Amino acid sequence: MNITNSTFFTSHNAIAVLDIGITTQKICVIDPSQPDSPLSYQRILFSLNKKKDEFETFIKSLLRSYSDFGIRDFILTTSAEPVFDSDQEAVSFIGKIVNKYVNNVSYYSLDNSFLSPDEAEKNPSKVVSAGWKALAEAAYDFVKEDFLAIEFSTRTFSLAPVKEGKYAANSRNNYERMLNDELLFIGTLETNLVNIENPFIFDGKKIYLPSFPHARTEDLFFISNDLHTSQTDTNLTLDQIRENAYRNVSKMFCISNYKENMDILQKITDNLIQKILNIIKNAIQQKLKAYGLDKIVLFGIGADLLFDYLSQDEEFANIKIVKGSDFVSVEFSPAFAIGYLYTKKL
Repeated sequence: MNITNSTFFTSHNAIAVLDIGITTQKICVIDPSQPDSPLSYQRILFSLNKKKDEFETFIKSLLRSYSDFGIRDFILTTSAEPVFDSDQEAVSFIGKIVNKYVNNVSYYSLDNSFLSPDEAEKNPSKVVSAGWKALAEAAYDFVKEDFLAIEFSTRTFSLAPVKEGKYAANSRNNYERMLNDELLFIGTLETNLVNIENPFIFDGKKIYLPSFPHARTEDLFFISNDLHTSQTDTNLTLDQIRENAYRNVSKMFCISNYKENMDILQKITDNLIQKILNIIKNAIQQKLKAYGLDKIVLFGIGADLLFDYLSQDEEFANIKIVKGSDFVSVEFSPAFAIGYLYTKKL
């Protein structure tokens, strides 16, 4: 995704947020005088896990492309710590590379402050995987009522109750979010199908699936036509992607000739998607009940497909369901949210 708004290019006071992920990198540039209408927003598919040695070249090229935007401050956030040996290494590696090419760099912190690179290295747990909180609390300014923030991203499904503009639970990190059923490692693209259910119950029988990631959730959602080619890093056509998806699912279930078993593969796909939806629905319903909420706001690469599924579900007939993209002209992501919150402190 690459969105620019040339109307505001005269600004020399812009704020840029770099959101460094494992497979997806984002940059959002905001004019503080009009924070709800970003100058530019990009989602770039670049695997830090596979191309760590190329990261500096990638960052250098990206920052050079924004040299004419008059950016005064750069803010970093990252959820790529699993690529590194420690949170501190992640913060140090990313910060040092970005600092080579731009000045005035800070990290967004879970307490809604902005730390210098040195402070962030000393307190890495405050800045890694912190964007979820910014997303939830920034959205309140647009939603203007209590709600449950749900982000269905490439590798996770997360929930954050928001009441009176603040995150209403007390989780301080991803470990606590997992314990409190606020962070589930079920994503739109990257989840190994064996993680959905193993043994897999199908037609009344237990099937113990191989742990090797033959197939992932993106295969299911391409087979079901819930994803399109721009949401994955490939030059293949949609038909080619779907053919590969069938092939991948067939490997997971040891089906030798997928073309002769399309009906059974479709049944398996539908069954797995329903299991994913059941997990998601149960998590949502528990949080809505626990916090007395009746509104859901959806974010992330899977927001559209989740909106379609939930809107058709009778169990959610009395729940108001909207998407973050309903409120701004770009993807309502942590990158946008952090930039928006930063402008409120100026």
